[in-house]
Amino acid sequence: MRPVKCNGERCGALLPSHARFCPRCGKAIETLPPTPQKRPTSSRSCGRFPILRFIAICWLVVFLIRLTAHWATHGPVANPTPTPVLVYPARPAPPAPIAEPAPDTSSLERFITWRAGKPSKESRKSVEGQEIRWTGKLKKSLIPGRFELTQADAQNRQSVRLEPVTADAKVNLRRLDSGALIEIDGVLMDERSLHVVSVREVQ
Repeated sequence: MRPVKCNGERCGALLPSHARFCPRCGKAIETLPPTPQKRPTSSRSCGRFPILRFIAICWLVVFLIRLTAHWATHGPVANPTPTPVLVYPARPAPPAPIAEPAPDTSSLERFITWRAGKPSKESRKSVEGQEIRWTGKLKKSLIPGRFELTQADAQNRQSVRLEPVTADAKVNLRRLDSGALIEIDGVLMDERSLHVVSVREVQ
């Protein structure tokens, strides 16, 4: 404990803090309650705290306004339900295209039979440029310079147009009568016409 001085006149004796009377002069000791010490406060922290409090209040007000506006338009936020995942079965692979038989150009009869089966565009394209040697009947049109080759059977009217590309072929086609049995060599241009290189009458 801290010693206390006697406050009597010309005494000034040191007394213990719990003494009530001075043993030297007999004067009663007046005890004063200790004054609380104030902690020094920094002016910097005192000046910043009101600003932080003001900012926090403004943020709270803005948050409450937005929350009220959201409830007014959308209602209270509900717990989101998980979206079901739909699993579709795998699509079966498309069937492989059926390969068409190669066109048979060995004779006029077989070529016309193949053409009657309505071949695809790719199959019709594959006959272009093939060299042939066919036998059939010559058919002349009323239009000069137009010739066709039909099957030997008179009942079948299917024909292929003949376009002579050599001078000998042109002369022979003009010289022969319509209905004559002929043998031709040429090159197919498409499924309807061919370029004739040579023409021979079959006896």
